[in-house]
Amino acid sequence: MPVKTVSEMEISGFDRDEDAYWWLLCIEKYFSAKGTLETEKMTEVMKAMRGRALQWWLWWYQRHSYVSWEPFTIAFLWSFKPEFQDVLPILDEEKEPNLESWNFVLTSQTSFSSPWTR
Repeated sequence: MPVKTVSEMEISGFDRDEDAYWWLLCIEKYFSAKGTLETEKMTEVMKAMRGRALQWWLWWYQRHSYVSWEPFTIAFLWSFKPEFQDVLPILDEEKEPNLESWNFVLTSQTSFSSPWTR
């Protein structure tokens, strides 16, 4: 498989089937190669969320719309890499509700607003 150039790199979607820690490592490498600004990282990640991960994002972002990258990565790992919870600095009130009980209907009409794209 040929190596992709920086301009050919893409963020892979995340839908909870991938290893969350590995996905963050890959996306950090992507951000580094692309020279992504801190203010653009959250917008890029928002576009990569799929399925149950998107449901989590919608819940989490309503509560943290102006958060930076590092707190996001902690909350992300807390939710999608539970074996890391003993070493992650997060408060109990940050625990998300049971996503399995949610009745979200996600359509192509779902729109997002981000403070970084205004």
